[in-house]
Amino acid sequence: MRFLSGDLGVARSQSSHVSFPGSLATALAVVLADPQLWLLGALGFLLRGGWLVLALPIWALPSPVELSTLLGADAIGAAGLSANLVAAIALALAGLAGLVVVAAFGTAVADLSAWERLLASSELATTGGAAARVLPERRLRTVLELVAIQVLLLVPVALALGWLTLRLVDVGYAEFLRPGSLEVPLVLRLLDGAREPLALVVAVVLLAEVLAALATRRVLRRRSGLATGAPRRPSAARALRTSATGWIVALAMVLPALFALHLAWTGIRAVFLSTRPLDDPQLVATAAFITALFVAVWAATLVLAGFASALRAALWSIEAIR
Repeated sequence: MRFLSGDLGVARSQSSHVSFPGSLATALAVVLADPQLWLLGALGFLLRGGWLVLALPIWALPSPVELSTLLGADAIGAAGLSANLVAAIALALAGLAGLVVVAAFGTAVADLSAWERLLASSELATTGGAAARVLPERRLRTVLELVAIQVLLLVPVALALGWLTLRLVDVGYAEFLRPGSLEVPLVLRLLDGAREPLALVVAVVLLAEVLAALATRRVLRRRSGLATGAPRRPSAARALRTSATGWIVALAMVLPALFALHLAWTGIRAVFLSTRPLDDPQLVATAAFITALFVAVWAATLVLAGFASALRAALWSIEAIR
């Protein structure tokens, strides 16, 4: 937590000579000029859980009756969850932990590649350009350091998610035994019953994102030969402003695209669940068109998410350099 404590509240070194709007403009120019940063941003977005965000518009939670049918008649009863279901959940969590570590390696490689491409850009030529790179013999160690940072900061996130999961299980079990108002969607009833742990998860994720960005850039600066003298400590206000700006940009770009994705998926469901004959030429043409439209919207959403992710990463990196 040292990045947001102590003398972190005082801006130091050359960062005070560069305005925040100037850093944002430079980050935008760098990302617009290098579409490969969009691909790296899209990769990082997907590996950090963006695939789940893209699935939300087309994912419908099962009802208690559907869930009971899916899990089996003996999975949930008056005595609680069955031993087999508990074992299956534990096994799924273990597999998820392994996938998280693999994803951390992927995001670390993407972060390192994006950092080097940013340093080599013409907009940042004064920082050393292509000469400021991580030496080949240090790349593996750098990646491992970045992985360690991500995994370490995922621990409090995992604890908060654990509390949220337990609360959701309790609320879901209560809904299974005694469903609430059918006028309110099940997902809203679940979220309403888990307000406190959900708020904690959001707060922990936001804080972990700030700490991970600061720690990651400190490692990359040192490994690239840019860290000279005392390490820079940006002001807490500037770090929080960087984080808020990145989130605002990402949400402003991705949320409308997700809404369009939801509308396209609604159209697909309406067409494919139609009672009209399958050999109806008009139905076939409509199905082909709406499917192509959905794929195009999904791809556009991923591109926008990649651009927003690359812009956020570039802004953090430029703030660390300057």
